[in-house]
Amino acid sequence: LIAGPTDQAAARQIAEAVEGCLFTANTTLRQSSAILAECSLFVGNDSGPMHLAAAAGTPTIEISCHPLSGEETHSNSPVRFGPWCAQKAIVRPEAKEPACRLQCVSEDAHCIETITPEKVLSVVLRLQRSDNETMTASEHNDQNVDDERSIEKR
Repeated sequence: LIAGPTDQAAARQIAEAVEGCLFTANTTLRQSSAILAECSLFVGNDSGPMHLAAAAGTPTIEISCHPLSGEETHSNSPVRFGPWCAQKAIVRPEAKEPACRLQCVSEDAHCIETITPEKVLSVVLRLQRSDNETMTASEHNDQNVDDERSIEKR
């Protein structure tokens, strides 16, 4: 786990609870890049570390706040700013309220909270399974995984 100053306490709790999980904080950009390049998988939100992992060629799963029905040109759209790497998956929520159909409009992160850990784990397992093959649309066509930019090889 790589964490910034505001996420260190939560990251420490996760690292202590997960066997084999390593935690680091206060790394430089170069150090973070080197760590992410050695990872077998990155799972996280749309962030600098996500883009560093993707740029290093690390298989990447983005947990996006942007609803599946959201505008592709929106600044949170993973279609526009998602990970750019050979193996990726983008997990997006359904709009929690009608007002969030084009973009999540709440002050708090309520749409993204509908993505369960079990959902993310299922995408992790599918991405790992697809390591040497391209998945067909029917294998990953699921209501919370982007159809167009999901698990693919370039």
